[in-house]
Amino acid sequence: MQVTTPGSTPAYTFSKANRVLSGSTVFYQNGNAETLEVEVSGNGFMDKTQLSFNAQSTDQFDSDFDLRKQRSNLGQPTVFTGDNTFPYAVNSKTGITQTATVDMGLIPGANGTFTFTVNGISSFDPTSYIYLEDKVTGAYQNLRDNNTYTFSMNKTENVNRFVLHFTPKAEITAADANCIANGQIVIEQPGSAVWQYEVENSNRTSSGTV
Repeated sequence: MQVTTPGSTPAYTFSKANRVLSGSTVFYQNGNAETLEVEVSGNGFMDKTQLSFNAQSTDQFDSDFDLRKQRSNLGQPTVFTGDNTFPYAVNSKTGITQTATVDMGLIPGANGTFTFTVNGISSFDPTSYIYLEDKVTGAYQNLRDNNTYTFSMNKTENVNRFVLHFTPKAEITAADANCIANGQIVIEQPGSAVWQYEVENSNRTSSGTV
C-alpha cells in the first residue's frame, strides 16, 4: 500500500463488488514479453529490480504495472530504475521505440565492490541491442556479450550512476526475384546499430555491413 500524504493513516475502501468466494476465482499473473531483471550483489547482500516493456503501460507510474522501491536495510545495497526521487522496484514502459534509455541507480549502503547480473535478455528480440552504461567509469557494456558487470562504489557517490540502453528490433522484409527483377532483402532498424551480414544460396554468396 502506498500513502501519498505524509503522516496520514493508510486507508483503503474495499467494496462489495471486489469480494469473491474463496476458490471461485483463479488468479493468473500477467507476464511481459520483454523483461529484464537486474540483480546486485556485494558486501554479503543481494537486491534486485525489474524492467519490462508492455504496450498497455505508460512512462508514468501505473499502479497496475509498476511498484515503488523500498530502501534496503541500513548498510545493504538497493538497486532501482528511475532516479532516487522516485525509484522503481518494478518498472514497466510502453515500448523500446518510445523509451530507448532507462536510468538505473544503486544506493550501495556501504563502500564496496558490487556486481550486476542481468537476466531475461533472451526475452527480447535477438536483433535488439541492450547496453549498460556506467557514467562514472565511462564503460558501455553489451549485455548480450556479458551479462555481468563488476564495479566499485562508495556510499557518498551520486546514486543515479547507470543507464540501460535499448535498440528496437530489426524489421526484415524480402522479395523474390522474377524474370524481370532481382530479389531484394530490406533490413531496417532505428538507431545506430551496425550488422555484419551474409546471404547465401546454392550458386552465390555475398556479404557486407549495414
